[in-house]
Amino acid sequence: MPPRTDPEELDTTRIGHQAALRGGRRANWLIPTGIVAAVAIAMLIATLQLDPVLPPIGIALIVVLYLVMVVCAVAIRAPAVRGLAFAWLTIGIAVVAVLALLLVLLRVAGG
Repeated sequence: MPPRTDPEELDTTRIGHQAALRGGRRANWLIPTGIVAAVAIAMLIATLQLDPVLPPIGIALIVVLYLVMVVCAVAIRAPAVRGLAFAWLTIGIAVVAVLALLLVLLRVAGG
């Protein structure tokens, strides 16, 4: 059975069939993710006094992931592929931020 591609036949309860992943405006992804990245970078900057090594690595990774997101916004024409790339990059930015903060806290708590 071939996959259904008609939007009215798609099961919208499935994550992969959500409108944000199948299309949507680039700004709907870039602006909220930019805010998340900015908050994460601000928190990592605040931890620079606690650990001078890990926060710059986390900041660099977040900046690189966001720049890749901007490149994807320009380079990827297929809305579904672009939406998936945006979703994974947004998740990546959030995971890097949480892991960097957690590692700083564990390193400080461990002495």
